[in-house]
Amino acid sequence: ATDLPTRRERRSSGRFATVLAATVAGAQRPSEPQDHTRADAKAPRILVVEDDAEIRAFIADILAPGYRVLEATNGEEGVRRALEERPDLVVSDVMMPVLSGLNLLVQLRSHAQTVDLPVILLTARQEVSAKVEALGAGANDYLGKPFSPRELLARVETQLRLREAAVRAAENERLAAIGLLTSGFAHEVRNPLNGLMNALIPLKEVVQGKQTGGDPNLGPAMLEVMEECGQRIRHLAESLLSFVRTAEKPVAVRLDAALDSTLSVLGWRIPPGVVVERSYQCAEPIWGDPGTLNQVWLNLLDNAVRAVGDTGRVQVETAQQGDEALVTIVDTGVGIRPEDLERLFQPFFSTRAAGEGTGLGLALSRRIVLQHGGRILITSQMGKGTRVEVRRAPAPARRGAPWPP
Repeated sequence: ATDLPTRRERRSSGRFATVLAATVAGAQRPSEPQDHTRADAKAPRILVVEDDAEIRAFIADILAPGYRVLEATNGEEGVRRALEERPDLVVSDVMMPVLSGLNLLVQLRSHAQTVDLPVILLTARQEVSAKVEALGAGANDYLGKPFSPRELLARVETQLRLREAAVRAAENERLAAIGLLTSGFAHEVRNPLNGLMNALIPLKEVVQGKQTGGDPNLGPAMLEVMEECGQRIRHLAESLLSFVRTAEKPVAVRLDAALDSTLSVLGWRIPPGVVVERSYQCAEPIWGDPGTLNQVWLNLLDNAVRAVGDTGRVQVETAQQGDEALVTIVDTGVGIRPEDLERLFQPFFSTRAAGEGTGLGLALSRRIVLQHGGRILITSQMGKGTRVEVRRAPAPARRGAPWPP
């Protein structure tokens, strides 16, 4: 394909926009959106959101040979189709009637089904501020008009490959969380296991009658030690099992028990100089999947512990605010730079040193929270620490209701 000539025309809105003039020779383009299924049935589906029929048809012509193309004429229709039909990627104009491309992006990022849906924005605005605005709103890529078919195809393919990589990395992140838990279990179980074995030796001698004239209380004392060690091991095992336990339907989850369980399995990672303060004021359980929610608590608490380093304070609180359940995690760590706050939930973005983590923890946490009908907010000041709030949406899940897809 060759680069496209352009022409300018005034739209009814009174603004100027670049219109791509390449069309099928002599063909009349329909003004209504048309879906294209020329590609293989297993090809990725791309939703094109554009109010100009000529440009929309041109983009569809570029994509149709390799992808299944859906069309929408404005942002509102684009959001509806994205939620109903779950495309693999969205290509959207920025300036549109009814709902702009930026507002479309905001709405897609607020739904669990589309929170990580790749979005490429198209606009005739060439200034740097426009690109910063688009990327800051959560766009995966930004393409200025006019553009060539080759450039559009290259960027679409790049975003689809990144999404595939993100899916694989998300599974790795889950496995890494389980690895962190099992490492903690192995670390924490070592002491009670050693105590149990050490108590077993003198108890064995008492039972076998090898101790003559010894302390008659030795046997019962060793049994008490063994019982205490066994209870500690059982508690650790139950904490670990609670993390990997998932539910096909929502169940009642007590926030205090879930957070305590997380802190228990994470205890081996907490330095002696770090103080963890707990204040649980929300007695009502929430409905959800305990396994995936525990992954959220693990990620947020691990981030807080890492942030404070060898000394500092981590506050873990729950509260009931109106009809919302609130979990707050506050640390006295180094804080997060303002320019990084906007990118924290982007997949693969991390403030840690290279090689430390996948950069998917917060992105996955937000997705899980959204799936539970909640929202997550992070605020921070450099040198003063970070505050994370997780709020459960007012509408509770129905008892026994299936999980959203």
